[in-house]
Amino acid sequence: MTFLSKAFTLHTGSTMAPTLTIHFNPAGGPVSAKPSAGQAAPGSFGLLLLEHDGLTMVSPSPWSARFDGASTNTHQLPGSARDNDGRILDLVASVGLMDATRAYAVHLSVLQDGIVLGTVSDAGTDSTNNLTHESELLVVLSGVASVIPMNASLRSLIVKPTAEPRAPSRTSRVQDAMKDARAHVLDSTESTNSEPIQPKSTRGAKKRGNR
Repeated sequence: MTFLSKAFTLHTGSTMAPTLTIHFNPAGGPVSAKPSAGQAAPGSFGLLLLEHDGLTMVSPSPWSARFDGASTNTHQLPGSARDNDGRILDLVASVGLMDATRAYAVHLSVLQDGIVLGTVSDAGTDSTNNLTHESELLVVLSGVASVIPMNASLRSLIVKPTAEPRAPSRTSRVQDAMKDARAHVLDSTESTNSEPIQPKSTRGAKKRGNR
C-alpha cells in the first residue's frame, strides 16, 4: 500500500482524527497549510485538500514531502481565500520514534498574510512496538470576515448592559409610607391650627347677670 493510498484509507476509517475548525478572512490574502513534526523527528507526510463533501480532491493536492524539508513545507491553497471556505485539509503523517520515551508530535498549521491562524496537533507517547507513529489531522476551513479591528482593545468593544431600575426594597417602601403618613398628619395639624378659634358664647352669662 502506497503512502497516499494509506492516507485515503485513514480518511475513510472509523477512528476519529484530531479535528479543528480554523477561521480565515475571505477578503484576505491566500491561505496556506504547513505540516510539521516535533521532537526533531524524521518522517514524511501527505496533505490532501478536499471539497465540502470530504471526498472530492482539489488539485494540485495531494502534496507529499519529508519533514526535514521544513523550508519548503508551506503549501499555498489554490484559488482565492474565499474559494477555500468549507474545504477540508487532511494530513496523514508518519514520524520516527527517536528515543526511549517514544514521544511524538505532528502539527498542521493554517496561515494567512504571514500569520498563523490556528494549529491542530496530535502528540503523545506511542504504546506500540513500531519504529514509527502514524497520525492523521483534519482542519475544516471557515471563511469569516474580521469583526474586531486589529488596533481595537477588547475592553473598548464591550457593550455594558443598561442597568435596569431596581425594585424598591421592603424597607424603603415602609420608610416611604411613614413619610407619607407623617406628612398627612402634619398637613391635618396645620389645617386645624389655621382655623380661627371661635370665642365661647357669653350670651348665657349676660342673661344671668341681668337677673
